[in-house]
Amino acid sequence: YEPYDLNLAYDRVAEVHMEIGRMYQAMGNYEKGSQYALQFVELVQKYRPDNLSGAAYGYYDCGVCQYHMGIALQEAGNAAAGEKQLLLAADNLKKALDTNMKMRGALAVDTIDNQEYLADVYTTLGRYGEASNHYMAVLSMVESLLGKDHPRISRVKEKMAF
Repeated sequence: YEPYDLNLAYDRVAEVHMEIGRMYQAMGNYEKGSQYALQFVELVQKYRPDNLSGAAYGYYDCGVCQYHMGIALQEAGNAAAGEKQLLLAADNLKKALDTNMKMRGALAVDTIDNQEYLADVYTTLGRYGEASNHYMAVLSMVESLLGKDHPRISRVKEKMAF
């Protein structure tokens, strides 16, 4: 048991939103996943602004959902709406990356994941220079953290073929 107060209650409610959002992501329902991720971010910002880790996870989840929604919209023939979602994804993934860099540094799996998703968004937007810079950072971080033979290296190199 732990001392229970209103802040802890808000933490638990926020965590439930995050987990529900992640379940929707796992099911491929990115719209619902995004809604819950946004609610999670709002709860963290309002009740726990000191919880930088929570904010980073929320921004990341929002960005991942928006990335997938943007691709789906583009594939459905709605390029403008798809681009809008991709730009929102880039914004949220940049916030997550900045927060993770401050908290965890460059040699952390969360930071690497953020960096790679941001590169994927830039690739989808046709911003290949920015994508390349982020992919190169991913390669460097993966080599330093996980070793030169890690399977992620070849996956990222394939993505860099544009």
